[in-house]
Amino acid sequence: MHDLGEDGKGYVSSTILSQKIRVYNDKAKALIPFLKENTNFAEISTEESLEKTMEDVNSKFEPTVIHIRPGASSNDLRKEITEKLNDEHGFINLDINALIRDENERKTAIG
Repeated sequence: MHDLGEDGKGYVSSTILSQKIRVYNDKAKALIPFLKENTNFAEISTEESLEKTMEDVNSKFEPTVIHIRPGASSNDLRKEITEKLNDEHGFINLDINALIRDENERKTAIG
């Protein structure tokens, strides 16, 4: 259990914490031009709806792989989750067993 309040081990007053957050934000702002020039950095507003934010993420970054593992006896739940991700966010369901089978058939290093 964590001790909260002034008697807690890691307590930092709100004044000091605010100063640390301001310093962090100032340093992050100075880093943004470097990141834009040297990486695939992209600014995405999280002040928008989740749908808009996800649309921005999907338009700026390589595909994301999400492994859904709700449990051994939850195939219906897995199907429901993958269908929702597909319908609402354009995700593609990759069947790992089919992928492994295909790699085995092709006799690749992965297979």
